[in-house]
Amino acid sequence: MTRAHRQGWALVVAGGTGMVAAAALADLHRAWAERTALTTAPVRQLLVLDHRAPADRARYAAALANAPLDAGLFNRWIGTLPAGAKRTQALALLQRVGFRNTDAQLNIMADSLERGDLAEFALRLDGLFAQVVARAPLVTVLSRMERMPQWQPFLADRLSRRPVWRNQYLFNAAPLADPAGRRARLATVRALADDGDVRAITAFASRESWKRRDFSTAAAFWRTAGTTAPAASGDRFPFEWQPGSSADLEATQVIAGDRLAFGFRWSGHGDVPFASRHLLGPFVRNATLAAIKGDAATLDLLAVSYRCQGSGWRMADRRAGPGGIRFGVNKPLACPAGEVAIVPASAIARIDDGEIAISFTLPRIRPGDDAR
Repeated sequence: MTRAHRQGWALVVAGGTGMVAAAALADLHRAWAERTALTTAPVRQLLVLDHRAPADRARYAAALANAPLDAGLFNRWIGTLPAGAKRTQALALLQRVGFRNTDAQLNIMADSLERGDLAEFALRLDGLFAQVVARAPLVTVLSRMERMPQWQPFLADRLSRRPVWRNQYLFNAAPLADPAGRRARLATVRALADDGDVRAITAFASRESWKRRDFSTAAAFWRTAGTTAPAASGDRFPFEWQPGSSADLEATQVIAGDRLAFGFRWSGHGDVPFASRHLLGPFVRNATLAAIKGDAATLDLLAVSYRCQGSGWRMADRRAGPGGIRFGVNKPLACPAGEVAIVPASAIARIDDGEIAISFTLPRIRPGDDAR
C-alpha cells in the first residue's frame, strides 16, 4: 500500500470514527435533555390525591436507568406510582438512599398523611418551615389540606398549637385567592376563636376577600370576629372607619366608649377624606351613612359622599340631630358594595398658610350592626 493509500485510509477511518463519536455524543445529549425535561417538568404532587397514573411513567423509569442517583427524577417517578405497595416500597427506598431535597420531603410527608402518620408529617412540616425553604409549596400543601374535610381539623389543631409557621401561613394571601380557599379559612378562624390574635387573622382574611370583590365572605369574616377578643389598633376590617392619610392631613384616632374619636390637623389642601369605610349595598333611600357629633363650627366643615365600588361619588343628605348631624342616602344605588367618605364641605375656602384643627366622633361599627 502506497503512502498516499495509507493516508487516504487513515482519513476514512478517522472520518468513520468521528461519525461514531458524533452519534454517541448526540445520543448522550438527547438522554441528558430527556432527563432535564423530566426533572423540571411540573408533575402532580401526591397531596393532590389524584391517583391516576400519568402516561409518562415509563419515560421516568427509562431515564432513571441512566441516572439512578438523580434525586429529582427519583421523586417524580415516585409521583407517578399509584397509592399502594409499590409506592410504599419506593418511598422506603427513598428514605434509605437519604435524599434530603424538598421534593423528597414532600413525597414522604404525603405518604405519611395517607398512612395516617400525622406525627411524621408534622415533624417534617415544622422542619422545612424552620429551614426557611420551599415556603410556597408548603403553603400550597397546607391550603389543600385546609380545603379537605378529612384534614382541616388536623390543620386547625396544629395552628392552635402555635407552630413557628403559623403567621407565615395565616397571613399569606395565596390560600385566599379563590372562593374555596376563603370558605375554608372561614372554618379555620371559627375553630381558632379562642386564640388571642385570631381577630387580626380574621381582619386580614376579610380585607383579602374584599379586594377580590367577594363582599359576602368579607362580611362573614366580619361577623365571625364578633365572637373574638376586642380589636387591637391594627386589626382593621373593611367595614370600620379608617382615618385618611397624606402629607396634608395628620390624624389621630382613639376609642371612647361606644364611639370613635378622631382628631385632624389639616393644611386645607388635598382631597384625601378625613375618614372612610366600606359598606355593603344596596344603598336604600334615607339609610344612615354617618352620624357625626362635634361642635357646631366643626360640623359646618364636614360633608359625606358615597358611591358604588369604582363609580362616581354622590353627596349625602344632611340633617341636624341631637348634638350632631346625620348624613343619609338621598339617591338610592343598587350595587353589592360601596364606599362612604367624610370629606371637607364644599363651602370651605382653601387656605394658603396655617392649619385647621378638626375633631369629631362617630359611633363604633360592630359585627352584626346594620350596615346602613
